[in-house]
Amino acid sequence: VTTDLDENYENARMDLKVRVRNSAAQAVSGYMVDVRLYDENRDMFMNGFTIDVGDVEAASGGGYATASAQGSKTVYAPELWSAEKPNLYTLVLSLYNDDGVYMGSMSQQIGFREIEFTSSQVDANGYRTTQDSEYKQVTINGEPLVFRGVNRHDSDPMTGKYVSREVMEKDVELMKQYNVNAVRTSHYSNDDYLYYLCNKYGLYMMAETNVECHAL
Repeated sequence: VTTDLDENYENARMDLKVRVRNSAAQAVSGYMVDVRLYDENRDMFMNGFTIDVGDVEAASGGGYATASAQGSKTVYAPELWSAEKPNLYTLVLSLYNDDGVYMGSMSQQIGFREIEFTSSQVDANGYRTTQDSEYKQVTINGEPLVFRGVNRHDSDPMTGKYVSREVMEKDVELMKQYNVNAVRTSHYSNDDYLYYLCNKYGLYMMAETNVECHAL
């Protein structure tokens, strides 16, 4: 799922691409995915968006066959996400067969935001070729953005590489109390729960995963 705000940062185009698996020994067709958005109060914010899956081949060799489908819909006036106002929606995808029988659902959080900046260009010698007049300050949803960030290691002074959810929550709480708005995972993926907390409470995430090994 990707979202793209319009020039006024008011409405958004939501693009979805789904893959449906068939583990049956026969081909199937006529399936559709129903797409809905719910706000933080669990009230429905958007519906009326369906994606036709089409034909899915039969599975073979004890595996499964897949079919891909995609669609787009305009989402009108969503509450935008930022570190100051981390508005989130729940995206729910539900699968139905051609008889309208419900087959199951999956969901994930989604926020509507747009970060823009000027990418610097350099020549073969590493000298910057981008002109000063071409620069644009980093913005979020059209507003100037200043990062006040910290590096973070997924470690605990008492339990080492095991970090409890309570400790992660305390990390985020302290960051927000001290006006930190960004965190960098140096230099590896952190526990999934940290990303959830950053989405929920409003922290910009630099998800650095360059797997540094240094002399090792």
